[in-house]
Amino acid sequence: MKKILFEAMDKPIEITDPSVVYDTVIKNYDIFSTNGCGCAVLNIWENDVNTRSLRFGTVKGYGIYLTHEINYKKMSLIGEISAEQTHLAVYDKTKLEEVIDVDDEIYASVGLFFPPEIAWKGIKEFIVSGGMSLDIEWILAESIPEKGNWC
Repeated sequence: MKKILFEAMDKPIEITDPSVVYDTVIKNYDIFSTNGCGCAVLNIWENDVNTRSLRFGTVKGYGIYLTHEINYKKMSLIGEISAEQTHLAVYDKTKLEEVIDVDDEIYASVGLFFPPEIAWKGIKEFIVSGGMSLDIEWILAESIPEKGNWC
């Protein structure tokens, strides 16, 4: 059985209607991002295993960044190994080496921040399919330039 949990500032809630996330993060963007970095995560649970996550944060004046994680387990000769593949949504590749302090010495590249309505495309696709929106460019986290950063 698949379920999606939305974790923002309080306890997680199960999402059956994407408008709950839209209203919290996009429609009320100014309120959500008031205290520095407003952060949240959507987790997809399948058969009691967290298989995928979409983390997002807002920084007033910059927008919303998205981090898509695929969590998987595989068997090896030494037993079960858990691993993760992380992709970052990129809005402007030319600004990946320019960083801002998003929350008490936690830095992120300016090129990762989307206007709220464009970020919504990535959030909504994750809610619908668990995947990454084809309307947004994604890179592997290890592809971020040395002077850039992500969180």
